[in-house]
Amino acid sequence: MPDVPARGGDVAVWDAVQGVSGALSAVVVIVACVYAREQIKESKHTRALQSLIAIHQEFQAPPLRKVRRRLRLGEVNAASLTPEDREVVEDLLQKLELIAFLVSRGLVELDDVVALFPSVPVVLGRLQPFIESRRLTEPTYAVNAASLARRYP
Repeated sequence: MPDVPARGGDVAVWDAVQGVSGALSAVVVIVACVYAREQIKESKHTRALQSLIAIHQEFQAPPLRKVRRRLRLGEVNAASLTPEDREVVEDLLQKLELIAFLVSRGLVELDDVVALFPSVPVVLGRLQPFIESRRLTEPTYAVNAASLARRYP
């Protein structure tokens, strides 16, 4: 009668194969999860930058660019704005509040904002009399923008 190998060896081999297969499956799942997490993070950053670029394009509109230049040159008296300047300044401050909100929520990086909007501290400094007069009736007016300006290097 021929020798029949013990079946215990076959079971041990299959147990080992199943163990290796399970371990490889776990590694594949972990790698896929890490990759998915990085893709989500990259997608979030891309959307935030697209928002920031859209705001930057609005920020470069001729009226806003003109008032920022005039503020930097000291040609605008923030304590007594003309109705036209007041409208443009309020639009400018609204955009700065939005940018500050995005930074405060961690949706955009401060470094990106500093690179795209380098004049924020100067502009807000020049608009301080206007901001303070608005805060008499609206205590939180431009608070986020001021906080953003303080974070600039």
